[in-house]
Formats: sequence, structure tokens, C-alpha cells
Amino acid sequence: MNKAFETCHDKEVDVRPHRHTSAYLALVLDGVYEERSVDGRYNLRPGMLVYHPPFHAHANAFISDEVRVLNVELEVSEQLLSRYRVAPISNSDVFERLMHSQPAQTIEAATEVFGALSHRSEPTPRWIAVLARALAMESDPRPIKTLVRRLGVSPEHASRRFQKEFGVGPSIFRNEQRLRKAITALASGATLANAAVDAGYADQSHMGRAVKEAIGLTPGDFRRQSTSAK
Repeated sequence: MNKAFETCHDKEVDVRPHRHTSAYLALVLDGVYEERSVDGRYNLRPGMLVYHPPFHAHANAFISDEVRVLNVELEVSEQLLSRYRVAPISNSDVFERLMHSQPAQTIEAATEVFGALSHRSEPTPRWIAVLARALAMESDPRPIKTLVRRLGVSPEHASRRFQKEFGVGPSIFRNEQRLRKAITALASGATLANAAVDAGYADQSHMGRAVKEAIGLTPGDFRRQSTSAK
């Protein structure tokens, strides 16, 4: 059975980047808050549904008084998607099902919502989008300072703007993208060596340290846990 629970947050409270072990849905009931991650910056309002994959790192800033969110923690077998998604719920019937149904029905209703296009994040300067794409490419090993200067901005300015946009600096952004690729590959049953290469790590040991630090499991343990749950 999936676990459903409501959370309430006060205005002007910032939550630093954090992760949740399980995938979960978050439906905004009341209030407004901003969520930042390597997926972008989203201004979340009542009626918006957010899907967080397992171990998704994100930060929150609560803008209005008493932000209320309905959360549904998903079982491994019930996970909807491999990537973060945001979508507005325009259909009142779907909203009612999400509000009052059992968790399994909530997942069914949410699947309908995410069949549409994902809600777009807040607009960013073009150079940030270009840099973000470069940092997300495991085939681009160039130092961050080199990438930034070729875009005509200083490393210091890039760090500040990335922090504002994604909640983390360029270096952590790149590390998070690599970690995400590794976790996805391991969960699908890839070998440790292939997962490390495909994610852009220097070697298997490099990936092992990063995965253990982020999720508390070695790559081998995470791979076994993920594949045995399917």
C-alpha cells in the first residue's frame, strides 16, 4: 500500500537540497512555493502535481503562508516515470480523485495527468540553458571554467546564477546529472562498469564513492535491491 500524507509549511522557510528514498507525488493544495533542482526552477501553485523520482535532489522556498501539500509515496513497482515532471491539473474530476481516492487510484489519476506535456520551468537566460546542457553531457569533459568563459560570463557569476536557478552550483549540477544517469542505469540492471562509463565517471571506484555518499548504498547493493524488487 502506498503511503499518503499531508505536509504544511510556513512562509519564508527555505529547505536546503535533500532527497527522498522513494518516488512520490506532491499535489499542491494551498499556497505557493518554489522548487529548484537540476531540472529547473518551478513556481508551484494549487492544482499543480509534481512527480519526484527516487533520490531526486531538490530545494524548496515557501513563498506564501501555510503551504499545504498532499504527498503520496510510491512503491517501487508503482513508479510512474524516471524523470521529474510537473503538470497542472485542469480537470476537476481528476483533482477530486487525487484528493479523496485511495493511493492506488491516485497513481492511476496521476498517470492521466502526466500523459500531457510537462509544465515548463521558469525561463532562464540562454547562456544558463546552454551551460546546463553542456554539463549534463557525459561526453563533454571540459573544465567548468572553460565552458563558462566561452559563454562570456565569469565563473563567479555563473555560480551565483546557477545557485539561484537550480539550488546548486555548476559543479554539483554536473555531479547530480552523472549520479542520476548512474542510478537509472543500475536500476535497469546495467553492469557497474558500464554504468560508470555511461554516466561519465572516471572509473567504477569514482562512481562507487558518489553513489554511496548520495544514497547510502553501494552501486552493487542498489542494483541488487532495484532489480530484485521488479
